[in-house]
Amino acid sequence: MGVINVVATLVIAASALLSTPASAVETKSYYGYATDLKTGDYLYTEVHNHQYDGDRWLSGTMKFYAPDGRFMGDKTLDFSKDAYIPLVTFTLGGGRYQDSITAISDKSITVKTKRDKDIETETIARQKNLAADSGFNGLLVDNLDKFKAGKSIDLSLIVIGRRDFYRFKAVPKGQLDFAGEKAIRISIQPDSLLRFVVDPLNVIYGLESKSLLRYEGISNILDRATGKPFNVRIDYRVKPDKAPAKLPGL
Repeated sequence: MGVINVVATLVIAASALLSTPASAVETKSYYGYATDLKTGDYLYTEVHNHQYDGDRWLSGTMKFYAPDGRFMGDKTLDFSKDAYIPLVTFTLGGGRYQDSITAISDKSITVKTKRDKDIETETIARQKNLAADSGFNGLLVDNLDKFKAGKSIDLSLIVIGRRDFYRFKAVPKGQLDFAGEKAIRISIQPDSLLRFVVDPLNVIYGLESKSLLRYEGISNILDRATGKPFNVRIDYRVKPDKAPAKLPGL
């Protein structure tokens, strides 16, 4: 799902994970349908399989498929170390392109990128309201009450591909009825010079389900023709008309 892909409340420490009864862990499987933000052309399908303890997102996998069913890449997520920063490995191109967070401590996060044989590692210091990859969803969900009250929050997002973090402001943009429930629209706006080169990310969250219903913005999947990230709309509940008739299995 984008620089930042996309979804739910995340929290669990390793000790809590070890003590969680097996019967309490639930697997949730669902699709994300990605279309081009401008043309509406269907770009790819996300296949999600995640483990939860109640509302707590423990771990999971995402697989990405082209409209013709071709496997594009995958992502593994592990939230046992941090509520908003997962241990993550995202792979494209049969392993030629890889972004990962390999270590998390109280003071820093270690990120690694691989582009063919070029491997680089960087350590990023902790910041207030710091999130990475799909972990930003948990940060937003934990602040839904503030958004409902019309309040904005400041946050920092690690962009693994750039081995750095950037500051953003999450701004509520009003409530609406969407995909069968009351929802809220949030704009995640660059809060630095990045705003001159990166458009805001726009998301819609269900207020009852506390789930990401739609994401609009830059993708973490690359256009094979240009080598640049797609700009996408990803729906997680409403299947677009242009989605393939046959989808990959959950």
